[in-house]
Amino acid sequence: MILVVGAVSLGGYAFFASASPYVTAKQARSQPGVTCNVAGALLRESIHNDLAAGELRFAIKDADGETLPIVYKGSKPGNFDSAPRVSVLGVFHGDAFQAERILVKCPSKYESKGKSYARNGS
Repeated sequence: MILVVGAVSLGGYAFFASASPYVTAKQARSQPGVTCNVAGALLRESIHNDLAAGELRFAIKDADGETLPIVYKGSKPGNFDSAPRVSVLGVFHGDAFQAERILVKCPSKYESKGKSYARNGS
């Protein structure tokens, strides 16, 4: 019984210690090197996909209206070009957020019947 309680406690601690909370762009900037999640509207005019370097650069605007430049080393995720919002996991380093993962938000969640989400990044 003691072993089971200990294993469950250790598992719970490991889960919560590794969980990355969502933060604002300002909070991510203030914690360089700390892994976190930031979500926001994809600013389409900022998208630059450098195939030779294997690097995707773009910016998002968070709920507070702050813009955060993102650098992702890897290929562009599917549906990226049609996504109104994205969530990124990574660390802020230098002058940009270095994303390890990109989660593309489903466009249909942001569309009402007969109206599509405004794709201007706001």
